[in-house]
Amino acid sequence: MRQGLGHDPRERLLGALWRFAVAMAVVWMPLGLVSTVGAAVEGDVSTGGAIGGASGSAHGTVSVGLSLVGVWFISLLWGALLVVGAQFLTRPLVSVFPGAAVRVLRLPGGPVHPQWAALLADAAHRKGRPVPARLEGALSEPLACPPLATGSKRARLTGIGLIAAVVLGGGGTAAWAVVDSQVYGPEGAVEDYFEALAEGRAEDVLELLDGTDSGPLLTQAVLDRQRKAAPMTGVRISELEESEDTAAVTVTYTVDGDEYETVVHLVADKEDRHHGLWRRWRVLGGLGQVELTASSVLGKAQVNGVTVPLDEGPTEVTVFPGSVTVDGVSTAHVAANGGGTVVVGPGETEVVDELRAGLTGKGERAARQAVLTELKECVERSTTLEPDDCPISPDGYFWGDDAEDVKWTQKSEPSLQTELAEDGTVTVSGELDLEVAWTDVSFDVEEKMEDTCTSSFSATVDLSGTTPSVSFDEYY
Repeated sequence: MRQGLGHDPRERLLGALWRFAVAMAVVWMPLGLVSTVGAAVEGDVSTGGAIGGASGSAHGTVSVGLSLVGVWFISLLWGALLVVGAQFLTRPLVSVFPGAAVRVLRLPGGPVHPQWAALLADAAHRKGRPVPARLEGALSEPLACPPLATGSKRARLTGIGLIAAVVLGGGGTAAWAVVDSQVYGPEGAVEDYFEALAEGRAEDVLELLDGTDSGPLLTQAVLDRQRKAAPMTGVRISELEESEDTAAVTVTYTVDGDEYETVVHLVADKEDRHHGLWRRWRVLGGLGQVELTASSVLGKAQVNGVTVPLDEGPTEVTVFPGSVTVDGVSTAHVAANGGGTVVVGPGETEVVDELRAGLTGKGERAARQAVLTELKECVERSTTLEPDDCPISPDGYFWGDDAEDVKWTQKSEPSLQTELAEDGTVTVSGELDLEVAWTDVSFDVEEKMEDTCTSSFSATVDLSGTTPSVSFDEYY
């Protein structure tokens, strides 16, 4: 307005555009230089082996801020806006607020054009107000322009509307930018995400993710157990890298007394906005992954107290970030060992110790008892020197099947070794001490004979059914 009052009201001010542009460049140049952030990435890449391989290097730079061209563009834009304001807004504002215009004249600056002084003095005189001393001489100046519409209600409303538009437009834009960066910015989204984790609000955690996630380990009950075992505390943000619609936030947090650091990536949701105005940032890959490896005997595992099925080979499960406990699921005959507790961050994958399988005391006793029972029945029912499906034979018998009245006797209970194979097979092995008596009729002469023998055996026991089944290995 001060610039407009220094020129003839009938004069166009486009010639002053360069002055406004230079003035704005003086303001914007240091801001543009200070706000420019740059980063460089260098690295070497190699592929292949010693023969026929290839190698190279990579270099990249990233910068955020105003360039020199951008500074001049902003300066020219601001200059044009100021020229337009001085050209078209000065008269409506002075018409509504002549008193304020007089106070503006008291500010140091360039001289006031006589026509503006005459218009202001005339407006004050017509409104019955005292004419400022510095404007009394302007009352005799003939008006070359239409007088100011001091009594027009429409002029007052127009002026007030123009001021409101400028204030609300500029202030609203500034307020929108502040709320967008400080209240609903990526840092705020990350703080909300970790606060929901720390306070155990599973629904809010999933709501802040980019995409809908569900699963047996993503429930309120599981998160409650996870927090009870080792809550997440001491969350703080140490670094932010933001582009137009993506951001990366470095976060440190504490679990069970140990401090961890992770980088959380976010993306701006362009469709779902806060109150339809501000961007809503979503967390990318905010959940963790835990990789399980287990014996094929084990078909299940417990993760944070929830039973999950195991696939052949490594099994990955999706979990809330934080402390995750993995245990095997034991059955009546098979005991699960291994596993443990790991801390997994957003977007990270942790591997727990292998889940191993072994026989329980009940399973080992059941396998041994089944073999002992089968051996006893085998000895009692055998009526030949080489019975089928029974791992016994005399040490010194080589005369074929010319034997009658064969009677086997078990001398003592055998010592057994039990082993659970990787495929779940239960093997029981040992040695059996026996006595055998028979009548030899090979030369048409009946001869009473007897012998002792020690038979080594190996048996496979199936414990999957209600009653264990035993099969002896041949040619052991």
